[in-house]
Amino acid sequence: MPDKRDALLRISEALGSLASSVEDALAGRIRIPDLVKRYAATRQLLNRQFAEIVQQAMPRSSQVIEQTRTKVSDRMSQLFGGRSVDQYLRVAAYAGVQPKLLEHLLANVGTDVAVSELRLLTGDQVHTERRLRELRDLGFEVTWTRVGDEESYRLHRLEPDLDAAARFQLEHRIKEDSSLNATEKMLSLLKAELGRPVNTRRLQQLSGGQSQYDRRVRELRERYHISTGLNKPALASDEYQLESLVEKDPHDQFRAATIRQIFERDGYRCIDCGWSKSDRSSFTQRYLEAHHIRARAAGGESSAGNGVTLCNSCHRGRHAVT
Repeated sequence: MPDKRDALLRISEALGSLASSVEDALAGRIRIPDLVKRYAATRQLLNRQFAEIVQQAMPRSSQVIEQTRTKVSDRMSQLFGGRSVDQYLRVAAYAGVQPKLLEHLLANVGTDVAVSELRLLTGDQVHTERRLRELRDLGFEVTWTRVGDEESYRLHRLEPDLDAAARFQLEHRIKEDSSLNATEKMLSLLKAELGRPVNTRRLQQLSGGQSQYDRRVRELRERYHISTGLNKPALASDEYQLESLVEKDPHDQFRAATIRQIFERDGYRCIDCGWSKSDRSSFTQRYLEAHHIRARAAGGESSAGNGVTLCNSCHRGRHAVT
């Protein structure tokens, strides 16, 4: 292959020239600072030539990235289509050195690959390690380790985790939307995951900090039917689940702290049918809600004294006859 041979010849000439410079430095014919400059120039040339050789040896690399992007895009449509705006269902472009890095890791799956070796593929670019970590955003399980002075990366599986990649891409698109405030970003994620649990870590990343997160999630729970581990047995203690896209009636809202008071007083049990959040039965779609004894429209207050605990099924029944 002529191009590859030319690159190898340039590498040979560069190494020969550097060796001559070292001999000149030993003989005192050039100063050490000049030798260092020649070394730096030689290293830059070698990086370019080796990167050129690698690029010729790995023609399929960009195809792997594009095929994976297509799979992730399809999975995003399956998970979030109809629940999220189109601009959030876009997969970021991965080009430049990332295809080369991925192809090399795929050829060495399950094996630690030294960073010094991976840097040869990129022409020793300073962002090589960051580009490697970004492969995780497409669902590839890439881990980092250090043994002595040598750092290395390992790709553990050939197939990416498409669900993890789809969720990362969605959250990243929502996070970068400057037209939304933090509460709206959290709501966008909950809507995209309608009927599915979302853990606090994911919501916190969109909230702007722990103190802001606590306040914003309370606001959302006062506006929407959002279940937690407190009122739905299928959820863990750190999970939230949006049950409906329809906002609560503004005249039928309790504060989040008041709802907790009502649930605690009633023993986390529906006062009509006796269903409890601890009843892990076939009622997987049941959850607890707070109901006004005297409706707000009739002058009832949103206080613990004017509220009782009902499951969502009994709550619908109460409103159907009133």
